[in-house]
Amino acid sequence: METRLKSQLRSYVKSIDPNDNLCDNCKVKGACCYGAFKSEDGKIYGLRSAKCKLLGKDGRCGDYDNRYSRVSGCLPIVDAIIQKAVPNECEYVKGIDGYEGKIVADKSKEKKLLKEMAKSMTTIPEYCSEDLKIFLSEYAQNVNVKKRGYYV
Repeated sequence: METRLKSQLRSYVKSIDPNDNLCDNCKVKGACCYGAFKSEDGKIYGLRSAKCKLLGKDGRCGDYDNRYSRVSGCLPIVDAIIQKAVPNECEYVKGIDGYEGKIVADKSKEKKLLKEMAKSMTTIPEYCSEDLKIFLSEYAQNVNVKKRGYYV
């Protein structure tokens, strides 16, 4: 059974985007598709290096029509809003009073968050890139991590 909040959000989303095309003109370059991590400070951060494997350099999904079957963590917009996985700058949430969603971390903050993430993870999400999976598993095992892009 659909919750009242979910039903209200579904109606709201349909009212601002009846043709499901706001993502086509994304102004935040697909930031909703950056892996989310809740930090020790209680905020949810979007990590560029943990972006969905289907997200292209242009900030668009590489297989939009099949995204749910290809990526287990891909959420419909209403579920993403409820889970605070949508950044505040997204057109879908601009009209929602008091909404506080994902904050896209800058490179300096992301470096700290990746180390925090590696220490707290029990499993590595399948949507992560191979380089990030290697970094997180090596870091979590306290292996002498080699330089991998800006992860270290």
